Amino acid sequence: MLNVFKRQTPETIFRFLSRMGQQADVYSAHPESLCPTLEDKCVYVYVNEEELAIVMIDEVLEGTKEKADLELSNPLQETLFHNVTTHYQSGSDEKRVSPIWQLFHAAMSLRELINKDLERPLQVHAMLITNSHIVNVADLRWTANLLDAGIGMTILHDCQTFFNQWSVLRLPVNQDFFLVGSSYIESYKRELAEKRRREKEEQDDDEFSRLFREFLEDDDDNDSDEDDIDDIDDDDNDDDSSTDDIQLDAAAADFKTRLAACRSSEERKLLLIRYAKRKVAQAGMN
Repeated sequence: MLNVFKRQTPETIFRFLSRMGQQADVYSAHPESLCPTLEDKCVYVYVNEEELAIVMIDEVLEGTKEKADLELSNPLQETLFHNVTTHYQSGSDEKRVSPIWQLFHAAMSLRELINKDLERPLQVHAMLITNSHIVNVADLRWTANLLDAGIGMTILHDCQTFFNQWSVLRLPVNQDFFLVGSSYIESYKRELAEKRRREKEEQDDDEFSRLFREFLEDDDDNDSDEDDIDDIDDDDNDDDSSTDDIQLDAAAADFKTRLAACRSSEERKLLLIRYAKRKVAQAGMN
């Protein structure tokens, strides 16, 4: 399937995708929000037992010319497309996030999460169809295919004829639930939701830890101020204060031991909250 994808041209791609969406043995779909980098983008996926193609349809104003950033060696660094249509008439630099960058991250996400539990990895190919004229398209193709040897990339630009078709955004799809490709996509959606949930939980944990550290630092500052005042007291209280310090040290050590023994972030949060409440109560009593 993927070899046929790679042979397409701007003149053949519309008819090819129309036929591909009617293949009985290929699951195809037009999903929304398939990947965080493809929010609100027009995307189609085609999947059989061994291969997956993700197609991004990118439409801009007719006659647009763009130059693509080629600094793709670091996939995490967001790259841009620069509008050079009126480059010689204006000094302004109109730009947008590179659809190649967006598409590559989606392809990586699909490959990572679908192949997670597969004995035989699924081959993934990405295709960009755009009516933009990319002035450095040859260099972009060469650079994009160096990003990851396991992900192929086809770039079709100057596809205005494709976008002139009245049904371009309603290509036929075969969403047969019993095809293995359907299970791959459903598995991907579940894994993606779980991954995003874990990332959100980690962010919440980091934010909670930061706020808790700030609370402890503020509390330590308050304790040091109180210690300065206590130094003025009579020497008769020295023995009592040393006993209190020993008790506080023991409590802190016990807290650290219990914190290390927590089995989940929820347990850590509950323990931290209890500890914070106790510190507040002790501060109120003092």
